[in-house]
Amino acid sequence: MKRIAIGIVAVALTLGAFVYAQPKPATPLDSTKALAGTWVHADGKPGTLEFKVIANGSAVVENMFPGSKMEMCNVYHMDGDKLMVTHHCAQ
Repeated sequence: MKRIAIGIVAVALTLGAFVYAQPKPATPLDSTKALAGTWVHADGKPGTLEFKVIANGSAVVENMFPGSKMEMCNVYHMDGDKLMVTHHCAQ
């Protein structure tokens, strides 16, 4: 009986360590963070996008057409389990 109890405890500890070691579930914001950097049209068309992760990883700012008269930005962040974006338009 004592061996069975020790075996159950050993299995429980092993499973507990496995569950604890699992990576944090990805959020939709993680995909947006992966865009960090400067993006240009592959076909040479004018226009650039810049993505920057800010606020200790809790938000991403996207600058569209940086340095131009039509510069705009989007700010992405999580609201609970939903990805939110606020667009600041040049119009």
